[in-house]
Amino acid sequence: MIKFLSPAFLYALLLVAIPIIVHLFNFRRFKKVSFTNVRFLKELKQETTSKSKLKHLLVLATRILAVAFLVFAFARPVIPAAKRSNVRISEAVSVYIDNSFSMEAIRQDGTLLEVARRKAREIAAAYPPTTRFQILTADFDPVHQRMLSKEEFLDMADQIKISGNTRNLKEILGRQQEALNGIQPDGGIHYIISDFQANMNNGSFSSDTGQEIIFIPLRASAFSNIYIDSCWLSTPAIQINQPAELFIRVVNNGTDNAENIPVKVAVDGQVRGVATVLPEAGKNIITTVNFTITQPGWHQGEVSISDHPVTFDDVYYFSFEVKEAVNVIALNGHLPSPYLQALFGNSSFVKLSNTNFSQVDYSSLANNELLILNELPQITSGLSDELKKYLQSGGHVLVFPDSGADLSSYNSFFTSVNADLFSGINNNNDKVIRLDRNNELFSDVFKQNERKEGAIDYPVALKH
Repeated sequence: MIKFLSPAFLYALLLVAIPIIVHLFNFRRFKKVSFTNVRFLKELKQETTSKSKLKHLLVLATRILAVAFLVFAFARPVIPAAKRSNVRISEAVSVYIDNSFSMEAIRQDGTLLEVARRKAREIAAAYPPTTRFQILTADFDPVHQRMLSKEEFLDMADQIKISGNTRNLKEILGRQQEALNGIQPDGGIHYIISDFQANMNNGSFSSDTGQEIIFIPLRASAFSNIYIDSCWLSTPAIQINQPAELFIRVVNNGTDNAENIPVKVAVDGQVRGVATVLPEAGKNIITTVNFTITQPGWHQGEVSISDHPVTFDDVYYFSFEVKEAVNVIALNGHLPSPYLQALFGNSSFVKLSNTNFSQVDYSSLANNELLILNELPQITSGLSDELKKYLQSGGHVLVFPDSGADLSSYNSFFTSVNADLFSGINNNNDKVIRLDRNNELFSDVFKQNERKEGAIDYPVALKH
């Protein structure tokens, strides 16, 4: 009995109606020619019409057979081999070969991917030539969905390359079931060759009870993998022609201590600094690199190390913006603050502007990186809505409340932006105990002899 591997294509047999319709509606018009004597023409016409009908029928039959054969070819008819009671022959085998980045790991007989290819060839050699194979990788390439002969399977296995994709067991078994369920009544045999990283086990999976799933785990030899975990700038704003400090966290994920690992920092394609780290096994280390930017605008950065055998995590990319100046606007409830003027007045980097909160041009708020609410008696609903839009677009708001402010209007705004609330004025006399002198705000404030604790008589807050 003939079976079809892709029976869905049989619906295309309806296309045989097309040549039949063409044949039935072939209204060819013949040109009439007058003759004086048509006795001989009548006999010739009868013979030509008979041949023409036969020719049309043969063409119709040829077209119908061509369409039918094409549909049957896509439906893939097969004649199943006779079943033997004493021999179990698997008609369909699916082999998943993990080609994620972790398969670059090395052991004595080569990389894990090379070992996985050899395992796949050993699996194919254990089955008879009539067995159909499916090969699957983390790429889930559509070409891997079809069934292959043993020779095609071996050729395709040799072409597998490392990929950045990863799959969990649920996705892998689901894709294997799609290919095998229509071919093998019991679901066929599933092989999964992988190093089984933790992310492969994410998510639960279920399989048919008749399926046979064989896991082939691969393990790499002990090795040292050092990678760049993250990097960040010491300040949120970088100034032109001012040193910028970049912090870099390097992690040693291996079992051996590493020595003299160079960390290179490049900005806009030019090397700007190099540091050397000695990360211990299983730990991370933070190093710093200083560089200077001379042009405003967006800049592309790259932190890189040289580490083998795993190299895909040796480069870390980042970007940052350098502005010629930072615009700050103060919305004043009364007069401009002399303290803000003292803080920003002598700075060429910070451009401070003042305006009364009742006369503010809301459309200009987006042009400022920082907005200061300076002693506003209340935050109106209109101002609250504009402040929320400003915050949502990436702006920053600093609040100095007025001692006689309507705290309910403040708290209404704070609630809308998920900020802390004011409970009221505290009239206790609280003395300042210490200052965070490492903060950039105080970097140039104190003399060297004033940096010792107790050298300064700190002020007292009468109320806050």
